[in-house]
Amino acid sequence: MRNAELHALAEQVASAMPDGWTAEPENDSLAGVHLTGPGGARVFLRHEFGSRGRLSIVGALPQSDAYLNHGDSRGEITVSKSRPPAAIAREITRRVLPRYLPTLAKVLENNARNVTSKERRDYNASELAKLIGGASVRTSDDPQRDHSTSVHWYSTTTGLGYGDVELSYDGQGVSEVKVRSLSVEAAERMLRALADGAHLEQ
Repeated sequence: MRNAELHALAEQVASAMPDGWTAEPENDSLAGVHLTGPGGARVFLRHEFGSRGRLSIVGALPQSDAYLNHGDSRGEITVSKSRPPAAIAREITRRVLPRYLPTLAKVLENNARNVTSKERRDYNASELAKLIGGASVRTSDDPQRDHSTSVHWYSTTTGLGYGDVELSYDGQGVSEVKVRSLSVEAAERMLRALADGAHLEQ
């Protein structure tokens, strides 16, 4: 079964699924076809390796750093290619989705939490950057892979030297501070401020 034939079958299967599933356009870089459903659900259909007569069907997860344990499943199954599209759709509904959707929900919740954490980190970093003229915020566009935001500065005239303040994960705390070429006076002010802050928190 060529990819064009597989895509035609996938379209028929999607049409037989409840809740408005669709087959994604053909993609020559993929060995199969994605079906897209509500709530970010995606199911991947491909030829079963080593078996000419069967299809492999499995839930697809977005990129994430979510911790998945042995109980989390993508609901992988195999079915005969000769079965009618409506029967394949029923197998997906009955055997794949009940195991896959809870795992997808867990991943999406984790990813949403990462996005919120990045927004908080970036905001706090921008507020810290205002304290030093010319400081910049360095952040990533991918909150699922990069969990830190930093404030960087470089000064040759104010005695502040150059350095970085790194905020990680939820952005409520600073995980690392690096300062170089700092004047003794500036170092003294910084350490006194740290000591005063620690005293106030006691």
